[in-house]
Amino acid sequence: MRRWLFPLVAVAAFGLLLYYVVGVDRPKPSTEEPESTPVLTFDAEKADRLEIRGPEVELSVVKRSEDGYEWWLQPQRLPANGSRVESLLLLLGDLRAAVPEAAPAAGTVGLDRPAWRVDVYQGDARLGRLEIGDQVPVTRVGGEMSYYARANGRDPVFTVSETLMEQLRGDLDGWRERYLSDLPTPDVVRVELNRNGSRLAARREGEKWQRTLPRPGDLEAEKMRDLIRKVTLMEAEEFVSDAPSPAELASWGLDRPWLTATLATGGEKPLTRRLLVGQKLADKDLYYARLADRPWVYAVDTEAVEDLVNAAKELGA
Repeated sequence: MRRWLFPLVAVAAFGLLLYYVVGVDRPKPSTEEPESTPVLTFDAEKADRLEIRGPEVELSVVKRSEDGYEWWLQPQRLPANGSRVESLLLLLGDLRAAVPEAAPAAGTVGLDRPAWRVDVYQGDARLGRLEIGDQVPVTRVGGEMSYYARANGRDPVFTVSETLMEQLRGDLDGWRERYLSDLPTPDVVRVELNRNGSRLAARREGEKWQRTLPRPGDLEAEKMRDLIRKVTLMEAEEFVSDAPSPAELASWGLDRPWLTATLATGGEKPLTRRLLVGQKLADKDLYYARLADRPWVYAVDTEAVEDLVNAAKELGA
């Protein structure tokens, strides 16, 4: 028996060598992704209106440069999150998807009455429409969710990913601008801060900052930029009221704020923004805050306010 073992092993080894060296064809697992093609195309920069209709969601966002903001939620007249709007427009303007060879009929996958509809306009002209219907059945464990869709009300039916759906979802608050101030940090040339009577005032000439209050002196430019960013990048953690009454402002400490921070830009059209910080919210680590020339009242993070105060102290306030 043993005398046949070596010849058999030799034959098997030769066969394997022949298989790999001579080039016998063998199947390979496919790693190619399904080819994607453009399904919705328009110039995102020309868009000036975005309308989203979905389950319990109805939004209209209009491009209108005023009061420092470019995009506005209508008819509420609230500043919209411009970065989110423009990111979605860029995605939709060059939307690509894999179109299945045997695409289902639109009426069988919820596209006769789509759950979601997104319309993009330039003036009265519609640049594009995306309709989204039923969720695609998941065929493997761990597979990404996707949804049936079509563009401009026409076939073919294709699918869009959960990532795109996350861009669309969100109530009114989710689409609002969360930054209180709209001033760009590099344009600020004057800063004034008042904290319970303790004041800091500074001006910029070129790249140099000079403190004028409480005592004259040079200031580090980077520390001033840090202070300005703590104002311009202060975000709303909650939206408290869009039309507060005088009594409400008084109850929140915004009629006599303990902290004010004023920023002003230079140039031909100077802008001024004055941040007011009032009392703390009950049972929350948040402060009431607003801009003096705007009606909206926000709740901002206590740590952000304390960081602003500490930055002012380092500059001599």
